[in-house]
Amino acid sequence: MQRVRVLRFAELPVMPWKNGLGVTRELVSVGGSAEGEFGWRLSMAEIGVDAPFSMYAGIERHLAVVAGGPLELVVEGTARRIEIGGVETFAGGATVSARPLKQPVTDLNLMVDTTKWSGSLAAVSAFMSLRAAASVAVLALRDAVTVRLTDADGSRQDFALDALDCLLADGAVALSIENAAEGTLTRSVAMLVGVDPRISDGVMSG
Repeated sequence: MQRVRVLRFAELPVMPWKNGLGVTRELVSVGGSAEGEFGWRLSMAEIGVDAPFSMYAGIERHLAVVAGGPLELVVEGTARRIEIGGVETFAGGATVSARPLKQPVTDLNLMVDTTKWSGSLAAVSAFMSLRAAASVAVLALRDAVTVRLTDADGSRQDFALDALDCLLADGAVALSIENAAEGTLTRSVAMLVGVDPRISDGVMSG
């Protein structure tokens, strides 16, 4: 089995936002030659009040609401409403602010330097079988989510996640996601994150 880590939400360190107006729990940061730089980064942020986002020029951002909400996201003056499992993609250098509409929000942020990496973020329902990217993360939206990873050699391993726990795996794998709770067959139970290195002129970046 390739390298796999399970990160429990309650054990994640908390750090202030770049602009000091909120807090973030970093899940993983890859690449970058100096402190604060990255090739791609996955984190969760808590938004309790109206707040502008920090700017990351040259970075593509994918944002999903994973707890609380809804969230009103205003990107360059255009408002977008995001429910749990909803995803918005926007430029890191854009002027962006967020406002919780009913209750505090926890969001999942995938930030990617698109000169080196391509990234995707999507909600998935239970009992789905998927082929993952070179690097993959599964973040549970509810308790009792089981993720089964299958290597190229056929070896399998199951991992149990509760809400906001995250599984990280390096190396392309097949995976299935299950949740036995009633009514989850068609409802989103997890967020699936995929990141692949870009290939330019036959040379793999990153």
